[in-house]
Amino acid sequence: MPSAGCALQDGVPPLTLISLRALRSLPTSGFVEEIIPYLPSHLRCQMIRDSAVYSPLSDAQLYPLLEPNGYVNGELVVVGPQATMHETHFRDISKPSMDVDEPGEAPAWDSPYHDASQENLQMLAIISARLSVSTMLTLPPTLSHLALVHLPSPIPIHRLPLLCPLIVVFDLSYNGWLGYRSSGGGEFHNPEGIQMLERVDWKKWQHLKVLGLRGCMRSESILAAVNKGRWDDVETMW
Repeated sequence: MPSAGCALQDGVPPLTLISLRALRSLPTSGFVEEIIPYLPSHLRCQMIRDSAVYSPLSDAQLYPLLEPNGYVNGELVVVGPQATMHETHFRDISKPSMDVDEPGEAPAWDSPYHDASQENLQMLAIISARLSVSTMLTLPPTLSHLALVHLPSPIPIHRLPLLCPLIVVFDLSYNGWLGYRSSGGGEFHNPEGIQMLERVDWKKWQHLKVLGLRGCMRSESILAAVNKGRWDDVETMW
């Protein structure tokens, strides 16, 4: 039997992922009713991550996986057009209630809500899905990793430092409304997009370490604004 290292080198996914992919290929009704209730949070999280890359989940598959918190292991990944970011999602999410025999008793190790159920939402990725301004304004302040990639319409990104002050990683890659630079050498310079970035008060993000702007027009003025007053420059990916 090949070692784990060989499996990775040969591009063979681990048995866990193979099993999860087989489960999610079941009819949606059976998947939701018969599989999800028995999936612990770490496997739900792994399924959502893997599906985001290889075969994005639909709303009917994704949101049941997020119950009861509205996220799993502190993470939420929404990939459109298969899934949508529900308008009131961040207002609706609440702490889960766990049925235990005695007060303070921890849930069983194989419970779907074991261990990570009490974590706050820390990582949010919205890819190729609409994020309305009203939904953006309800983003939780606990976020440390935020990816808003290839959104179909612009958002007031200058309001994010006040909404989410703990951001460490921020990704705005492939948003055409910021202006773009294609792999074929074509460029679309959007002055309004540059102005959007210039309006961001970057110094409020004191913990910012990584900024993703892949596919966007390179701007030395933005780079200078991001790094102004920092001991260490932010790692910027163009």
